[in-house]
Amino acid sequence: MSETVRMGQQYQELRARTEILVAEWSERVPAGVVIATVARCRKELFRAGVRDGLAAATEELARRRLQSQAPPTSRSKRTK
Repeated sequence: MSETVRMGQQYQELRARTEILVAEWSERVPAGVVIATVARCRKELFRAGVRDGLAAATEELARRRLQSQAPPTSRSKRTK
């Protein structure tokens, strides 16, 4: 597989994972913050040399950072 094709597939996978994170965090964090967090995490991992599994690693790192930044969820919003 060519490098261009591989990069295109990674981009699509990262985009899908970003959309999932935006949806999951929509009640606690603005979408722009989620997207910026994902972009920063991807950039850091890429600079560190991560290529295989970049999207999964980016999602995991972004998820951890969002958890540390986001306000706690309100338990009163839960429904049975």
